[in-house]
Amino acid sequence: MADPDFGFVLVSGAEMLANLKPKPHRNSGKIETDQTPVPCRGEPLAEIWWRGKQWAVTADGIECLDGCYCIDKNRLLQDLPAYSWPEHMATKGWVDTDEFATAWLVALALHTRRDASTIRNRLAMLPPPRPRIFPRFLGEQ
Repeated sequence: MADPDFGFVLVSGAEMLANLKPKPHRNSGKIETDQTPVPCRGEPLAEIWWRGKQWAVTADGIECLDGCYCIDKNRLLQDLPAYSWPEHMATKGWVDTDEFATAWLVALALHTRRDASTIRNRLAMLPPPRPRIFPRFLGEQ
């Protein structure tokens, strides 16, 4: 219904719901992944479903791109709700914890079914991200 004093149309909630367009279906768009080459020092990775700069979600679970660290898909929920993989990995100095948390959430979405509130609660307990320290290169001012 039009409101002449304000110059806009008032729409009921039912009308809004009736006019909503459906969301696009899953798998209808491409997921962007990092393509920076990483030398493999360990085992070759399984089929990659999502890829960041340090971590990949694969058909087997979560794998470090250099092939030296793998978390099997059957262990993604291990020790929840008492402890989580992001909490464990945050104790390791070499891990990009932000990217690992993203990889873990992607892996959970692709490999498991879990109550989202349990996962949110565990992520809220993570320590704040460490500042990144970059080594100085020779000749750099």
